[in-house]
Amino acid sequence: MKPSTRAAVRLLEEHPEGLTRLTAIKGGCGNIPARVAEARAEGWVIRDEWVETPNGARIKTWFLVRGPRTVMTGVQTAAFG
Repeated sequence: MKPSTRAAVRLLEEHPEGLTRLTAIKGGCGNIPARVAEARAEGWVIRDEWVETPNGARIKTWFLVRGPRTVMTGVQTAAFG
């Protein structure tokens, strides 16, 4: 994962209430839509929605749902008894 994408995921983890473009910029992530697309490509589940501000502007807000699923390889054994 690119360092900039990792930084964006960290910001999403730090802001469970939602991450806006302005919050991302203040956190050091300049292009949050691109970083979200890269994180999604690596398996992270990120939800986005449009939110209306009190003065009527619509802004996109991103929410981290969960991290990537880990793929299990090899053989698992289970005890049956």
